[in-house]
Amino acid sequence: MSELYKKLGELLEMERQRRGLSITDVANELKISEANLTSIECGEADTLPSQLYFKMFARSYAEHLGIDYARTIEAICEEIGEPLDTLDKQERDDAGDKNGSDSEPTDSDEESMQEPKPDRSLLKLIVWIAGLILTAFAVFLVIVMLVSDDDTAVDADFEQSAEIRTESSENNESTPENLDYKWSDPPTGAPDSLLLSITAKQESWATIIADGDTAIYQTLTPLRQYRVGAKYRLLVSIGVPRVVETSLDGRPVYLANQNTGRISRVEINQLNRDTIGESRPPQPVTRRSTPAVQQIDTVINQTISDQNIDSVNSDSTLEQEAVNDGT
Repeated sequence: MSELYKKLGELLEMERQRRGLSITDVANELKISEANLTSIECGEADTLPSQLYFKMFARSYAEHLGIDYARTIEAICEEIGEPLDTLDKQERDDAGDKNGSDSEPTDSDEESMQEPKPDRSLLKLIVWIAGLILTAFAVFLVIVMLVSDDDTAVDADFEQSAEIRTESSENNESTPENLDYKWSDPPTGAPDSLLLSITAKQESWATIIADGDTAIYQTLTPLRQYRVGAKYRLLVSIGVPRVVETSLDGRPVYLANQNTGRISRVEINQLNRDTIGESRPPQPVTRRSTPAVQQIDTVINQTISDQNIDSVNSDSTLEQEAVNDGT
């Protein structure tokens, strides 16, 4: 058996050297100590815990170098004339004795035989993150369902209130008190502006304030028309009212006071625009004719007539004298 191991070790060493690999590189790749690899190349199976370890390490070594371990063993057995049955029996015996005291592997061999275990902490972290994502998704679905239910309820309430308002408006339109209302009439807009026009027949003055702003404060030029507009209120003062004509919105108005005959801070607004200035100022009082007055008038008229006759006679006399002197 030792001859088989020696030939196998020589073959492995030759292939390693042919590939240009050092024993340290192979040891790092296979996770097997350099001492064990050296023992395999020397065919010293006794230095390992058992021949089973030798064969396992030798198989890994051969596969790493690209050598078919089973066929190589068969070829070596045929060369040295050793049957394979004896080799198989020896392997079974070594497997039965590996739990003995002499078959305890070294620490380096245990490290080389241990397979890497999966990282359980990473697996737990992945499971925990997945559970957290599922929980957040479930909470999101619940919130969406609640919000959609609230929106549906609000829409239903809005539609119901709209129907109630529609029915109420229809009922109001059909009541007798609304039957006469002209629904096609446009709504009432802003009030029309006030337009005041003044024209002085003789020299006068005027002060007009429109909506708080002084529009006219001057002497009026005779026969010139002045126009002042206001939206809400006019305050009018005129020096000699009897020589000034006034009109509001194209309608003649008489703004003088009935008692004093003066026009001082007369207010025109939207409330009185249709009624102000309708009454005319008082007319001059006609003097009453009495017999005494009539007699006085007769005397005056007679005196004027006599004076006119005397003047005519005097003129005739002067003309006659002028004619006589000429002849």
